[in-house]
Amino acid sequence: MIKTIKADLENKIQKTIKELALSSNIKLDKINIVMQKPPKSEMGDLSILIFEFSKILKLSIPVITQEIIKQIGNEYKTKSMGPYLNIKFNRKEYIQNTIKKVNKEQENYGANNSLQNKKTIIEFSSPNTNKPLHVGHLRNDIIGESLSRILKASGSKVTKINLINDRGTHICKSMLAYKKFGNNITPEIAQKKGDHLIGDFYVKYNEYASQNSEIAENEIQQLLCQWEQGDEKTVQLWTKLNKWAIDGIKETYNTTNITFDKIYLESEIFKIGREVVINGLKEGLCYKREDGAICINIPTEKTI
Repeated sequence: MIKTIKADLENKIQKTIKELALSSNIKLDKINIVMQKPPKSEMGDLSILIFEFSKILKLSIPVITQEIIKQIGNEYKTKSMGPYLNIKFNRKEYIQNTIKKVNKEQENYGANNSLQNKKTIIEFSSPNTNKPLHVGHLRNDIIGESLSRILKASGSKVTKINLINDRGTHICKSMLAYKKFGNNITPEIAQKKGDHLIGDFYVKYNEYASQNSEIAENEIQQLLCQWEQGDEKTVQLWTKLNKWAIDGIKETYNTTNITFDKIYLESEIFKIGREVVINGLKEGLCYKREDGAICINIPTEKTI
């Protein structure tokens, strides 16, 4: 609020000084407005030095002060004290005028070009296709969407990206549970959103794994290998469950008014990423641990 008020006052004072200079045939290269907080709060919220304007315009301080007061209007309470014009914010008036402006401009209120010609990529949400969105996703969606709109309103060209995590052992857990306990149920039969139905099977897997830990882990690894090798039945099952989950998640996005410019699926890019890792291993940029995990050493000292 204070920053907005200062900018508003500065614009009005500049306009006044320019008009006075024009009427006196005085050329101004730059108008330096000095604003500071008065030494005592009862004197006002801001204090503006008029003395410098008086020297430049060759007009008396009272004349300049009165012209500035006319330009400011009754949004602020003003009081002239020697070479200073003290201003006290009329908060009630300011709030009323702001509300009127918001109602008039609607979604364009506050729009500006401060980030014109800038490009911004914001990646957010990034759900897994083994369960519905949770409150953490909702929080991130609100932050991502809000930042995108604010930056766009400031002139930036914004691209909103969503990377959906639709492959890996966590996805195979829902697949395995569906194979074991699904009985060909569908969202229509269950009368549930697809992501909620898939989430139910993710829970069922955890219940199954709690009683059959080692067997379940081996089954998951086998299922993941089958998927990566393109096993027809495994891919068909994955495609079906994946679609149910994504359809349900998109329904939630529609409800919460969250949109994206580009949506990427991890399943579409993981092969490229794997090649990068394998090449890095060959070139000595990373190393393989005894358990098969590929790691990279990150230096502790700052390099930037």
